[in-house]
Amino acid sequence: MGNTSAGRVAVCSACLLLQVGSQISTPLDHRGVDFEASSQWRVLNVVKVTYGWTIAELKFFSDAACSKELSSSNTSEAIASGYDPGSPPSRALDGKTFTEWRAQCYVCNEKEAWLGVRFDEPAKVLCVQLWQWGHREYSASSILVQRWDVGSATEEGGWRDVLRGESLGGSRWNEVKFVKCQDLAMPAEGTVKVTNRGYYPSDATFACNGIRLMDGEDKSVCGIDGTWSQQAPRCWAALELIAFITASFLLIFFWGFGYYRYVVLKKPPALESATFIPNDSLGNWTTPLMDECMHDQKPILQCLFCPCCRVADTWSQAGLLPYQFGVILQQMCCLCMPCVGAFFRQKLRRRFVIRRESSTTDFITWTFCPCCAVVQEAKHVDSLCVVAFEEEIAKIAAEKRKKEDEERQAEVARSLKKKQSVSFSGGQERHRANVMLSKENNQIIKAQSTLEMMQKLQGPVQQKMGDSKV
Repeated sequence: MGNTSAGRVAVCSACLLLQVGSQISTPLDHRGVDFEASSQWRVLNVVKVTYGWTIAELKFFSDAACSKELSSSNTSEAIASGYDPGSPPSRALDGKTFTEWRAQCYVCNEKEAWLGVRFDEPAKVLCVQLWQWGHREYSASSILVQRWDVGSATEEGGWRDVLRGESLGGSRWNEVKFVKCQDLAMPAEGTVKVTNRGYYPSDATFACNGIRLMDGEDKSVCGIDGTWSQQAPRCWAALELIAFITASFLLIFFWGFGYYRYVVLKKPPALESATFIPNDSLGNWTTPLMDECMHDQKPILQCLFCPCCRVADTWSQAGLLPYQFGVILQQMCCLCMPCVGAFFRQKLRRRFVIRRESSTTDFITWTFCPCCAVVQEAKHVDSLCVVAFEEEIAKIAAEKRKKEDEERQAEVARSLKKKQSVSFSGGQERHRANVMLSKENNQIIKAQSTLEMMQKLQGPVQQKMGDSKV
């Protein structure tokens, strides 16, 4: 029992480290915290100690908080691998840090020296405190806490490793102990099962009662400081889940409809494939990426308070995707939005003849600076919509002026034609009047054309003109 090489050590391959103050402890017992009680416990040096290993005080506790000392409640006897004359092991159990046990070896090699206690009755140890003398190589920076196993018919007895302490020092108290994990709340309408009696290392598994869906992870891990990686999840009843989903869809609908009603409808018409855009507006982004993200306030507010609507608005105004489909697409692909955003950013580059960059660059932009990407694309598309709208208005105005000029010319032509028609119809009326006068005078006058009448009247007119000259 005194020879350490005679013991067989059972070491757990899945052991983890835990930090206790300035020390690190490693659970080693293959049964975890639920090991059997033992009547003999000891600490063993696992590093070389110069000028003999010296321990002033050694205490064993039955709880992880190091508050219930076993040596004070159980009759105990000090045991050791040996001792220097004048420094027996009992001096390490007298409650005085100025008396000491000194090992029998002047230079103690690994696992050569140990100090322990023998209780009258078997006891469980969850915490060990010790005070060493010396610093650096004159004290043990790493120790093992072991218990004696009497063995069984199928298993040989011997010393079993329980804890390993690291980063120990001299002239101060060192603790090597198990860490009790914090109390973990049970989920409402659910259960939780904790392994290792809630001591590190420990895992917790959550489950919901009945037909319920779990919101969160179903497992939690106790950390080296005794805290859990996550708290208890929530168990949603079927009716609660349906109500939550319905409320979420209604909120998205009214939010998107409000944005469409008060923002989208007040903008110029969306671009189409046949929309004319001047060449000087193509080829580059309207605004830089970072400058626009830092200085323009309105797109920033839209991006922060209504990002899905702002992105769908950009895609709709560019003629890439209808507004409502853009909103739905983002809800369905919210976890992979960097990929979706990079895809549509590439389409915007092709649409507006912007210098093509790799899809990886656009993916990085959407991953690490999505707000800047959203604002830049929004400002570019909005400005081109304004330009295209102004061009369309100018085109319509030009066509209207051209049509008005054509109508004015046609009106002038109709007026001239009408005047000519009126002059010709007047001559015919006078001819018909002469015919009727001849009939009243019982004279037969041959019907003459207007030209003949004008030639006939030309003679008297010339005669009158001659007389006037004479």
